[in-house]
Amino acid sequence: MFRKSKPLMDRFLNKVVVGTDEECWNWIGARTSSGYGSIGDYYQLKSAHRVSWELYRDPIPNGKLVLHKCDNKLCVNPNHLYLGTSGDNMNDRAIRNENGQGGIQSKFYIGEIWLMKKLYNSGKVFQRDIAMIFKCSQGTISFLVNDKSGATAK
Repeated sequence: MFRKSKPLMDRFLNKVVVGTDEECWNWIGARTSSGYGSIGDYYQLKSAHRVSWELYRDPIPNGKLVLHKCDNKLCVNPNHLYLGTSGDNMNDRAIRNENGQGGIQSKFYIGEIWLMKKLYNSGKVFQRDIAMIFKCSQGTISFLVNDKSGATAK
């Protein structure tokens, strides 16, 4: 006999740190190699931010992407998401690069740096553990959480 799976909404909410409407809702479940959250739905993996859009908004039209206003790959807050095209995504990336986001911190979204700092400042997570989560070196984490990067995420 097969075990009945929990509803997608329940499984989704078990993998999210839900904040206010203004805060990022950070995904704490499985991630893709590119750093986005992922969740299984009927034998296929889906991007967590796309699932969030469909759970809280509407189906995603063909040819549309679900983009982040907050530049946080792990954010699934539907208020931080919007529908756009591949061109919109490339324009957003170009604007971020024009605004001086270069160096080590350019490998991470501001929301990811914020999460690194929050984890580290909790005193319960070591830099090496954060480095394993974000697939980088402990030195990079030290650089980012100690504000040597100039990144404004706190």
